[in-house]
Amino acid sequence: MKGKKIFSAVLSLSLAAVLCLSGCTSAAADDSSVSSGVALSVPPAEEAVSAPAQTTVDIPTSDPLAPPEEPVYTIAQQHQPDLVRVQGTVSVEEDRILVTNSNEWAQYPEIVLGLEKDTLILNAVDGSTMAAEDLREGEYVYAYVGPEMTESLPPITTAAVILAAIPADYAVPAYSIVEQVNVWEGHTSILMSDDVTYSMGDAELLAGPGFTCGTITLADIIPGCGLLAWYDMLAESFPAQAWPVKVMVIPSPYDAWAELEPGRLAVNGTEVELMAAEQPYVEGETLMVPVRAFAEALGCEVVWNADQPERISVQGEGTEYLLTLGSDRAATGDGGDGTPLTGTLTTRNGVSFLPADDLLNLHNVRAEGLWPV
Repeated sequence: MKGKKIFSAVLSLSLAAVLCLSGCTSAAADDSSVSSGVALSVPPAEEAVSAPAQTTVDIPTSDPLAPPEEPVYTIAQQHQPDLVRVQGTVSVEEDRILVTNSNEWAQYPEIVLGLEKDTLILNAVDGSTMAAEDLREGEYVYAYVGPEMTESLPPITTAAVILAAIPADYAVPAYSIVEQVNVWEGHTSILMSDDVTYSMGDAELLAGPGFTCGTITLADIIPGCGLLAWYDMLAESFPAQAWPVKVMVIPSPYDAWAELEPGRLAVNGTEVELMAAEQPYVEGETLMVPVRAFAEALGCEVVWNADQPERISVQGEGTEYLLTLGSDRAATGDGGDGTPLTGTLTTRNGVSFLPADDLLNLHNVRAEGLWPV
């Protein structure tokens, strides 16, 4: 990526400023070539940074400088709620932790944190891994949890990361998920899921749990990764901006990441060459993505048989499913009922398409997040 979204935002603001000053108010025919091969929200831990007041300029649609209207579509993965921070003293009970919340805003005085196999308990000072048994009764912790919790009292939610062994008056690091990585003119800016951008500069990079290599570079930071960042100052811009002095990188749970938009597809930062008939397009409020182009970019084999023209088979390492025209389920190799789809397999100009959300789910791919607006 080359910082396209940042430059686009800057260009839009510059345009608005100029206008203000000037007073301008069958099945896949082309796929026939066989490849070779309950929910109660936890209150926020701190108020979000407010966006500065902005002047809105209405641009007449007849104005030749007016930007073209873009189709509206939604990729559910890009709108998942962020993790929420809770904090307080703990009491350890086997596979769960009871947090007595110390904040006055707390909707519940106590919250139970369930521990999953991928829950990380980290030392807040150096990021080293800890076990639940290492937590001291009554010690103060910060925890990042899922936004949903049970209706029980106390409510139960799942902990993604718990930060412990916190010294008195210590600036506890922040944890969030990478949405975008923008690089331009040698500078790297990372947009996080909590709407904070990290200007990396000379930040020290640490390998978090799950990395087999000891050396981490900026190239290892991709959408879907978790970052534990130590910084002292947060600029009240929009999005807010921080300059970490140290960052621990947690591997992404996804197998790949993709940039998806009408007319464009990129996988793991590499543009996928598409024919005119393969361009992703918007149908209703759904972005439709070409099955073959997407799957093959991930190293999978796509098979279409003229004897069963309504079916497409996709196979790859750890991936196997069968799509049928008009069906709202993808048959999988586990012999079960398959995977439910948000839409159905569709053909257009001889090319097979599936909703972006379904392809992302079937291939365990993370969609690049949206820049906050």
